[in-house]
Formats: sequence, C-alpha cells, structure tokens
Amino acid sequence: MENKKTISYFVMAIGILVFIASTIGILSINFKNEYNFMTVYGELVTIYGGGIYKYHTTVQVYQAIPHDMVNLLLALPALAVSFIYTRKGSLKSKLFFMGVTLYLLFTYTVYSFYTMYNKLFICYVAIMGLCFYTLYLTLKQVDASQVKDLFKTKYPNKLVGGTLIFIATLMTLFWIKTVLETIFYGTIPVQDLAQSTTLVAQAIDLGLILPLIFVMGIKLYKKKAEAYVAAVVIPVFLIFMMSSVFSKGVMLYVTQTAKVFEMMIIIGTFGILALAITLLNFKSMK
Repeated sequence: MENKKTISYFVMAIGILVFIASTIGILSINFKNEYNFMTVYGELVTIYGGGIYKYHTTVQVYQAIPHDMVNLLLALPALAVSFIYTRKGSLKSKLFFMGVTLYLLFTYTVYSFYTMYNKLFICYVAIMGLCFYTLYLTLKQVDASQVKDLFKTKYPNKLVGGTLIFIATLMTLFWIKTVLETIFYGTIPVQDLAQSTTLVAQAIDLGLILPLIFVMGIKLYKKKAEAYVAAVVIPVFLIFMMSSVFSKGVMLYVTQTAKVFEMMIIIGTFGILALAITLLNFKSMK
C-alpha cells in the first residue's frame, strides 16, 4: 500500500476530529432554549437556542444530532476496522474503506457549507479536506481491472447496475420536484431551508453524487472495469447515508416535529437496497 504512513496519519486525524465534532453535537440535546425567529423568507421558525447548534431551527437540530450519532457509532468504527484490514492488503476492505470515507467526505462537506458558523467550523473543514485527500490517495492505488477480476463470472452486473440507475433516478426526481415547485409556483421549501440560504446537500447530490451513481450504473451494465469499483464503493456510501437520513426521520417522528413517514419509507427502501447490493457484492467476490 503506497502512502501508507500518510494515509494512516490522515485516518487517525479524521477519527479524532469526527469523535470531537460528533460528541459535541450529540451533547447539544441537553441545551435546548427555544425562541422564535423571522427568516428572510418571511416565515416564523423555532430556533433551538442551545449547544453547538444553537442558531439552527429545532427541526434542523433534530436531524443533525442523529446524524452525529451515526457518524460516531457506525461510521467511525467502520472506518477504523476497514482501514486496519486495508493496511494488511485486503482489496475488499480497501473498497469498503473508500465507501465509508466518501460518506464522511459528503457529510462534512455539508457541515462545512450548511451548518451555521460555530466553534467547530475549522473541525468540519479539516475532516472534509482529510477525507478528500485520503479518498484520492486510496483511489490512486486501485486497479479497476483487478477489481473486476475479483468478481465471479456469474455476478449479476445488469441487476446491480439497474438498481443503481433506479436509485439515482428516483432521488433526482425527488429533489427536482422541490426545485420545479420554486421555479413554477414560487414556493419556498421552508422546512429544508429554514434560516439558511440554499440547499447544500441537494446541490451536491444533483451536481455530483447522483450523476456519478447513474453513469456508473450504466457502465456496470456494460461491464466497464471502473464501474466495478463504483459498484462496491457507492452502495457502502449509501448504507451509511441512508442510515443517517433514516435516523433523522426517526427523531423527527418521535418528537412529532415534522411529518416524515413517507420519506422514511423511501429512504428505508434505498438503505435496504444498498445493504442487499453490498452483501451481494462481497458474496460474489472470489
């Protein structure tokens, strides 16, 4: 493994910073001090008023804290364990490790640009940068043809590719619906925006993540070598992403803060599909 020391230092730093950011975020649940606030959109929202997320709405905080829990309790252990086996030379572990790193990169890019400025800003930015370079250095070492050869000849590439296309298409339509409503009817997605300026997660999804998933689904259908790398990395990324989004829905449902039952069904389905593809992938490897 090239750059073993550099990546090891990066992973160690990511682990420490994620632990700090997640723990402080979770502890915000003890400091609620709500008050009303009029947004630039003319909507009255309830600000949480305490902890590291004190300038966010209560709805946003009840999504951020579950996300922090997934980061701390699922993503961080998965990152550590997969990296240990990656250092030992396991190609399968390297692919899984890249999926977890991509999840943390996405998460802390959103935190860097969407979270209201707070004392953890430099922490969010550091994790984002470290994850980007860790993913880049690891991806450089992956031979796509070697990954393709790792799969058995009976691997259902068309089924997996079609599933990735389906997920990307449905998620794109879901986000586009919100955008089109603003374009044609002038409606503002108040719950998603609250007092923020734009839809950061949706922008990253529509501009980067979903097109990547769609294109790689097509390439996998055609048995292109690079698609076999994405076929493993993307579903692992989706497992953690859908887990975090689903946990947000659970928190909002339990606290009766927002109506999210339909969203939970969709996200839960995507999560199950991602888990099923991941299990199928590793079962189909030699």
